[in-house]
Amino acid sequence: MSGLQRRRGTCVLTVHRVVGRPESVHDVRRESFSSMVEALAKRGPFSVELARPEPESFVVTFDDATGDHLEVARELAERGIPAVFFATFGLLGRPGHLDGAALRELVRLGHVVGSHALDHAPLADLPREELRMQTFDSKEGLEEVVGEPIRFFAPPGGIGHPALAGELERAGYAASRSMRWDIYRAAAERWDVPSLPVTEYTVRSGWIVQAALRGSLPVSMRAAAAARAVMPQAVRGRIRRRLVVRG
Repeated sequence: MSGLQRRRGTCVLTVHRVVGRPESVHDVRRESFSSMVEALAKRGPFSVELARPEPESFVVTFDDATGDHLEVARELAERGIPAVFFATFGLLGRPGHLDGAALRELVRLGHVVGSHALDHAPLADLPREELRMQTFDSKEGLEEVVGEPIRFFAPPGGIGHPALAGELERAGYAASRSMRWDIYRAAAERWDVPSLPVTEYTVRSGWIVQAALRGSLPVSMRAAAAARAVMPQAVRGRIRRRLVVRG
């Protein structure tokens, strides 16, 4: 496969908090995030389309609608870069999270709001009726808040459910972004859209920019992804707690 063929597809980025000083392994420094965005902006367009991959484009997504996201959204809008912000309906207005007015401002800035479920509970073992509430009720609630259709979903923690795709399609979603590490290449993946994790470590290691430019994961990132895929969720949690970035 040639370099050009490998680059075909969308590089979807998953961001959590963008902060001055990282306190979690999911955090990324503002300076690191800005440098990454500048590097990617030189290579391809930014999009907010997750229902199908657009060749050699980038989609920036944010999970949890935390308080720092509004400032980041404004900065991206000034650069003409749209993004997708996944909000948990039941956490709106809670300490550390955006409220309804902030979500409406995101939309006014040209961004898109998606659902991050109803209460951020893991979906994997939920009965079908509760899964339906997490997908349908969160969509309905967010649509009332922002006044626009909610087309995209992201399961909390990236943990899906065997019936998730069916419930999402039934509820009227167009795609679901996962936390499976890869480049988004085919519309058939729209209910399990792969992404790349944007953290202080992955940005500083060069993984994100390398993957975006090559259209494939660097060897070291592929190895980490393979290990992550077979690792029990409880073990992942313990490792994340030990790898908290404090520098």
